[in-house]
Amino acid sequence: MVSRLRSEGYYGGVRLLMAICKVFYNHCIQNNISLKVDNFHLIAGLSGLSAIVCAALSCLLYFYDVRHLMKVEMRPNLILNAEKELGIVAGLQDRVAQVYGGLVYMDFSQEHMDKLGHGIYVPLDVNLLPPLYLIYAENPSDSGKVHSSVRQRWLDGDEFIISCMKKVAQLALDGHKALLQKDYTELVRLMNKNFDLRRLLEVCEEVNRLLEVCEEGRARTMEIAYLGVIALVAES
Repeated sequence: MVSRLRSEGYYGGVRLLMAICKVFYNHCIQNNISLKVDNFHLIAGLSGLSAIVCAALSCLLYFYDVRHLMKVEMRPNLILNAEKELGIVAGLQDRVAQVYGGLVYMDFSQEHMDKLGHGIYVPLDVNLLPPLYLIYAENPSDSGKVHSSVRQRWLDGDEFIISCMKKVAQLALDGHKALLQKDYTELVRLMNKNFDLRRLLEVCEEVNRLLEVCEEGRARTMEIAYLGVIALVAES
């Protein structure tokens, strides 16, 4: 705990719970969703920032019995808005995955975002996935810190960042196609390309080391390369 406090400061789950309560309440008021007058007690467990907010939102939806009144497509937005309340730099991807669970194809086209207020999210059969390896860091840093510089460069119109992000978006389209066709050789190639682009976009030693481990393993046992290797960084 002390080690964590030294590197990250005194940030905990309470601020996240307060933020999602505020965002949830404002959303209900704006959309004429009535809430019963009652008390509750929220406790934050051990998880990443967005996972804590997602769990708290689910609790609020069940407690007030308004789950049916809040579109599932909008819930990732609420989670992200709660984090924005605290100045945390993040995107919708993790929040969509946490809300839907399983394997989800996400389309964040500007047309959809402007017209619907959210992306197009399509749950996929998890059996489409090849065997995967889960790799995690024991004490990772705040992902918001990693993303903040990239976001600012995007807002500043950095052509290199914009070009890389367009390539990442295309990889998602191609990856979706490869998954549906169960073309795992192509999926591995696309994932490797995605990791290469992330290295160019973000300075994160933990991610780089995890990718190096994947590459070392692939070099030693080429026969498993066609099954696919994925690296995920746990936020805590």
